[in-house]
Amino acid sequence: MAYGIQINTSTGYQNVFGVNSGRIVKLLTVSSKSGSAVVPEFDSAKGDYFAYQTVGAQSMQPFLWNQSTNTISWDRHTSSVSYNAYGSNLKVAFFHYK
Repeated sequence: MAYGIQINTSTGYQNVFGVNSGRIVKLLTVSSKSGSAVVPEFDSAKGDYFAYQTVGAQSMQPFLWNQSTNTISWDRHTSSVSYNAYGSNLKVAFFHYK
């Protein structure tokens, strides 16, 4: 008996060896409440990014990608939330899909 992972696709269940996949091209550590970073490895036409907190905070800053400069930036989006409520222990995973 074979073991593995199957997912439901439009053509029925398939093992993961037969489906398109993604790979992480960069894992960015964010240790400030606002800032920016250049990520030359990432192309938004080939994938997406996902930001997440490694240590909980009340709010998470929005992230904005600029493809022409390959720069991701982050900052709080409202002054009605205390600056101290935003996290400074974040990660951003950048994926390219196959």
